[in-house]
Amino acid sequence: MQETSRPEERRARASSWTYRATRAVAIVSLRLFYRRIRTLNRERLPTAGPVVIAANHPNYMIDPLAIGSRTGRQLHFVAKGPLLDRYPLVSRFLRGVGVVPVFRLRETPAEAGGRAVGRTTVNRESFERCADLLEEDGVICMFAEGESHPERQVRELRSGTARIVLEAEARNGYALGVQVIPAGLYFPDVDRYFSDGAVAFGALIDTGPYRLQHATDSLGAVRALTAEIQRRLRDLAVHVPDPAWVRCVEQVADFANGWPESTADAGARLQRTREVSTALQAFQAADAEGADRFRRSAELLWVASDAWHRHGRGREHAQVRVRDAAALPVATFGYVYNMPPYLLLRGWIALFVRSREKRAFVKFMLGLPLFVGWYALTARVVAQRRPAWAAPMGATLAAAGPVIGFLAMRMRAHRGRWLDAWRAHTPEADAAWGAEIALRRAALLRELAPWLPDSAAAARG
Repeated sequence: MQETSRPEERRARASSWTYRATRAVAIVSLRLFYRRIRTLNRERLPTAGPVVIAANHPNYMIDPLAIGSRTGRQLHFVAKGPLLDRYPLVSRFLRGVGVVPVFRLRETPAEAGGRAVGRTTVNRESFERCADLLEEDGVICMFAEGESHPERQVRELRSGTARIVLEAEARNGYALGVQVIPAGLYFPDVDRYFSDGAVAFGALIDTGPYRLQHATDSLGAVRALTAEIQRRLRDLAVHVPDPAWVRCVEQVADFANGWPESTADAGARLQRTREVSTALQAFQAADAEGADRFRRSAELLWVASDAWHRHGRGREHAQVRVRDAAALPVATFGYVYNMPPYLLLRGWIALFVRSREKRAFVKFMLGLPLFVGWYALTARVVAQRRPAWAAPMGATLAAAGPVIGFLAMRMRAHRGRWLDAWRAHTPEADAAWGAEIALRRAALLRELAPWLPDSAAAARG
């Protein structure tokens, strides 16, 4: 009989099981919260060898769940040290799934008593741990910006990603062969239920030149590799340098995808938004005044298109009225029935969650237990009634809760369009209105066409 494995091996095995269980829960939970999260260029993910994934960070704790669910290999995330210091149980769980802590200049580990030397020591140990993982053909994921933010841009990257790669290579005579792959994350509506998301993987970054440079100029090599990772991430994710242009970029991207007649998924929307952002930057550089006029025209067209989207489109109003009349009582009951947990969740977020990018994670973590607990409670209360039908009625109510809640949410989201079906319309007027919107959209895209890439040609009108 073989000897019992060493404690380190048992911990590694436990970590692997914990990670796989967490990943399975994350996959199911993401499918419940988001409508879909598209994966672009999944084949670029290496299936073997040491890998460092460098990603942007728009959606707080949803980002590691999204990336971790894209690959079957175990990922070790590098995270802010205070996240592991603040709560002992959370710290134990995060370390159990392979999270490695790193402290920034303004942060010190709790056990260091506020001394900077404590931060330096812990970071050195973390970098050594990352090198160990890479030597074991592990996969490390880093959010290279250093903090989460919902802005439509990739901020200046911190040097930690490049340092981990090059220091691990130096420790192995620059022959380790770490593969660096950028990953762009995109969530058009970071905190909205049933919205879309996308994870786009870029081509592998050739680290050969940076390894050669690191042997003689370590600081210069780290800076050069950091700049290359940043350039790749800005090509993958949505990067709008001027926040004042974010709304225009997203409006024109939707027009280029055919809105309001059709709505693209997050993968197609990510690609088109990147193209439009690059085109508008070129437009601004060539003709600043013309670009400003273009932005005002896009805003006016957006308002007109949204009005037509809600009130026109030549729908069969009689059919809509019948459907609404049948759905309204059920949706109303679903709205009232789901209101208590919804108000509790909303109140918690209003009181304790200040940053927008954290709202999705709070909804993600608290929403399921709140609603499931509410359904179980109401089912139990109904089942305790004396009539014989009380027990099956309680079970039916609990099972129907999510369905009627979803129906209520859909009706609330589209209430403008649904209520408008009861107004007087003529198909001819709707068609003329839609044709005018289409012509204005085509003219707008033609004005931007000289700066759009060939891949957007089909959408120019």
